[in-house]
Amino acid sequence: MQMPKASTVTEIASCVLILVMASNVADSITNPYNIGTLLFCIAGLFYLKARAVNVILLLALCIFSAILGVLSLQFRDVVYNFGFWIMPTRIAGVDFPPQSIGLIDSRHIPLRDDDSVEMGLALFTNYARLVIERNQMRCDASVRVFQVGAYAHGMGSELHFHAAVLAQAVEQKALFAWGPASCTLFGVQCRGFYENEHNCSVDQMSRMETVAFEQWPEATVPRELLDVLPDSFTVQQALYWWRAQAIGYLMRFNAQTRGHVNRLRSSGVSLGGAINVNIRGGDKHTESRLTLPEVFVDKALELIDQSPLTYSRVIFITSDDPRAIVRAQFYAETRHLKPIYLDVPRMEFGNDAGKASSFWTYNITISMLLQLSMTSECAAWVGSRSSNWNRVIDMFRCTAKTNCRGPFVEVGDSVRGFYYHRLHGSI
Repeated sequence: MQMPKASTVTEIASCVLILVMASNVADSITNPYNIGTLLFCIAGLFYLKARAVNVILLLALCIFSAILGVLSLQFRDVVYNFGFWIMPTRIAGVDFPPQSIGLIDSRHIPLRDDDSVEMGLALFTNYARLVIERNQMRCDASVRVFQVGAYAHGMGSELHFHAAVLAQAVEQKALFAWGPASCTLFGVQCRGFYENEHNCSVDQMSRMETVAFEQWPEATVPRELLDVLPDSFTVQQALYWWRAQAIGYLMRFNAQTRGHVNRLRSSGVSLGGAINVNIRGGDKHTESRLTLPEVFVDKALELIDQSPLTYSRVIFITSDDPRAIVRAQFYAETRHLKPIYLDVPRMEFGNDAGKASSFWTYNITISMLLQLSMTSECAAWVGSRSSNWNRVIDMFRCTAKTNCRGPFVEVGDSVRGFYYHRLHGSI
């Protein structure tokens, strides 16, 4: 049997490569990985020295395909994925001017018989809860209602927004209320997750003037509460303390949420002595420096090495980014730690505000609240409080739960004791 001529084989191979290239160009806008296929095909054609090769045409084809790929959302995901794991320090940390850490102006009225710290709560939590609850019982027609509307950001950010409005309500003797659209990005209105925020009836509310809050108000701490804080508190520390009190009040799980969380909670998992590691990824890279998951695990290991009688070798890994879960789990095992995590839905590349409306449902939010509840069972916490949700974890365990004695270890350099990226006013 006569073998085909070499030139014929080359021409056939060249034609095949050209056909592959042609099909990949049309698909590059949805699949940027095809850019690599095009480059491979071009290299093959030059290697074969095919007579059909037109260098100018091939270069134009490659450039056109590359432009389509770079414009695609998937390509941006590829770049982010590479940058997150390979170049995590590409965004500088956030620094604050020294004047923003001045001491608060407080009369410091001593509180007696407040056993919050002895109960495992944050300082003066019992008194703060009393003040908030008393304010939320104002149902007279002369009282204004400070109502919060829809807030198209993450749950942590929305909770801090509500906390800022609640501060204004307590300070101005107004009633704080969730609007009908509040929390709906996450499945249902806020009352679908939490206990009622006030004790007023619909009829009473109809006779009260409503002031709608769609934007952040000036940050403040209600004077009645500010006056009992120690004079040594800084402005940022006082604001952080208030936000914790507000979060503890607003995030009281209602009976339905408690029932869901208790049913989903595995009784076989013990978190006594465990360390929670929370790694915020996703779209957070646009705001602050991201830190590799291995660093979080190392911080937990340092705690264990320093206090081997206090902590177990269990780390409870929570994250919005499934890649961070995988990396932290693998690395923890190499360090002879026992990593555990919940197998719950997460966005492919971590939380993305642009995709939130199509991702979040009531059940997914319940799984998020389950993780939050479980983090409060741990003995220590590792995270970055440049993230709203990391701050919620710290605040929830200190005010909604009675587990404020363990340390929260800060990872990264974007906070440095300030706790907030930007100041919404001053106190």
